[in-house]
Amino acid sequence: VTTIVDLRYAWHLAPIDTQIIREYLSLSSSNDHIPTKMLILLYLLTLNDRATGNMINRYHHSSKILFDLLPLPHLVEQLTTKDYDTIAPQLGRLMMEQLPQIFLADHALYLETDSQLISLHHSHKMDTMEHLSDQLNKTLINGISRKQADEWRRRWFRVYAFRGQLLTLKTAQILLNNNQLTYDDLCADPHCLLRFSFQLYNYPSIIQIVLFIMREVLIASRHRFERIIKAKPPSQQTDLVCIHDVKSKQLQETLIHAQEALVIQILLDVLHQYKKTACLPAYRELQGVICSFVHQMFITNPVLAKLVHFQGYPSDQIKPLIYSVPSMHICLDFIPQM
Repeated sequence: VTTIVDLRYAWHLAPIDTQIIREYLSLSSSNDHIPTKMLILLYLLTLNDRATGNMINRYHHSSKILFDLLPLPHLVEQLTTKDYDTIAPQLGRLMMEQLPQIFLADHALYLETDSQLISLHHSHKMDTMEHLSDQLNKTLINGISRKQADEWRRRWFRVYAFRGQLLTLKTAQILLNNNQLTYDDLCADPHCLLRFSFQLYNYPSIIQIVLFIMREVLIASRHRFERIIKAKPPSQQTDLVCIHDVKSKQLQETLIHAQEALVIQILLDVLHQYKKTACLPAYRELQGVICSFVHQMFITNPVLAKLVHFQGYPSDQIKPLIYSVPSMHICLDFIPQM
């Protein structure tokens, strides 16, 4: 551990056969041996960080498979305890650089504010990824009650702490009825996540899950583009090369802004359509969920607010946005330009 976290020491880590790690993680329970899994995560991230040349893609591919077997959100939570003070700075930095999508405060907030949620360490026979998947399938086919939807949301966040991206992917596959969907597919085309049945908007609790996944995927997508740019082989620093690099970064930012704005536009259009058929209380509840998501997006990237408003959206959504999106005040800066 000292070799990993203390840069004063010479680099002595050698790659371990990933099959050994995979077998260990596959055999152990999700919430067992957390210290060991914390060190495995540190080892994998450090190897990725120090990899050079052709080893970068090799380590990235093998590590990505192992990350799915680690309870990443739970490890993030445990990292703040005193037990991991020694490795917390280094591990936290590596996680932010390589796995920024797992640092979603929403997850902890949902767990803390839900007074009916029992302890994460308490086992429940219905708190499995398989059971959650079955219940979501039934919801799409037959529908469920509001109480059942709320309970499903609570269990989903609980299981997410230990299954992370695996649960994210499984949920997306069921929503889109596509078992061939991969996490990379979601990162390449985040708005495809919203191509589910319109009737699902009758369950705001489930939409909260969908938008939580959307935020995770958008962050992962941004990181994916940044990694592609950084992975470009170094070249001689000429004026032409510098201009090309600047244009690549500008193109990357433009693409990211475009896909994030598209997600917001789709959600605003959903609100516009839903208002025509739903009763007022149901519409208000869905409006609160979607506007909360829009608010988070505007805070994270204020440029989105300007982009969305210059693109335009249904005029009947102006008032809901003003009252339900606190960050709308940033529009005062560019109203004269409209």
